[in-house]
Amino acid sequence: MLPNLSSLIKQFRSHAFFSLIMLVSLGIGFSVCSVLFSLLLNDLGYDRCWREEDQLYRIAMEQYQEDDLSFRSARSYRGLPGMLVEELPEVSAMTRLMPDVITVFVGEQQIQDVRMFYADTNVFKVLPRKILAAESPQVFPDIHSMAISASLAKTLYGTVDCLGEKLRLNEGWTFYISTVFEDIPEKSHLAFDVLLTRASLIYYMRNFDNVSGQLVDNNEFRYVDPGPYHPSSWNNIRSYNYVRVHKGADLVHLQQKAAELIGNVELPDRIKEATILPYFQAVEGIHLHSDYPDEIKENSSIFYIYMLLLISLVVLLVCWINF
Repeated sequence: MLPNLSSLIKQFRSHAFFSLIMLVSLGIGFSVCSVLFSLLLNDLGYDRCWREEDQLYRIAMEQYQEDDLSFRSARSYRGLPGMLVEELPEVSAMTRLMPDVITVFVGEQQIQDVRMFYADTNVFKVLPRKILAAESPQVFPDIHSMAISASLAKTLYGTVDCLGEKLRLNEGWTFYISTVFEDIPEKSHLAFDVLLTRASLIYYMRNFDNVSGQLVDNNEFRYVDPGPYHPSSWNNIRSYNYVRVHKGADLVHLQQKAAELIGNVELPDRIKEATILPYFQAVEGIHLHSDYPDEIKENSSIFYIYMLLLISLVVLLVCWINF
């Protein structure tokens, strides 16, 4: 039979010192468990910011040469997601992100280590964010436009109402702000504050004079994506590729069909005999379940979660027994 409240109070008074130690140890145990549970919940909450995240996948890959694994990566070839959209009805949309870390200049002010991606113009259709300010329905109205996060806008100008303002990047490339988007939460493996298009990258690389530090405008420039079947789309694996998949799609079947489609592509000579295996990674599971090289952000591990949970339960049990 459990002791009543009055008898407990008498025991505490007669053994005040040891009772105090037990209470303090129990309090410390609960505090430790609270911190551990907070860490656990933080990791479990990653990448819940995307609408219908259960239909959003990143395409990772493994490449084999004569049955030997050449490499594996969280990135994949640029041609792959476009091919999936064209050939597989289960894949509804795709976007490609190529990362960079830049310095942003506004007058005498500069911010270093700003996270940036070169992206496709449909980036927010695949990775939706709320648009807080925009000068047109298009995120990137022209070759000189850029999109920035709300936090970067407020850091530079104190407001998101900064459309048309000019930013200078790194070597002197200058763009104007055409769109301000809602911040991506820190609890996401994706993190960026600036977006430019691949067309802008090609344009500035071809027309910026590094000696004079000036852009030589070329009104005849037209960027045309070579398409998923052109060998140049399979030259490198610099981009992180994301796709939207219709609900209920069989992912194992999709991966098999994707691998078969790659076998029909005229690949560059250096990988003509390679076997390329794409893998659909659910975005909400990347932080805890992905161990591919070249991750955008350092991941945690589901093993770490289990360990935190076990330690929390052991600490709580020991403190309660001691009490």
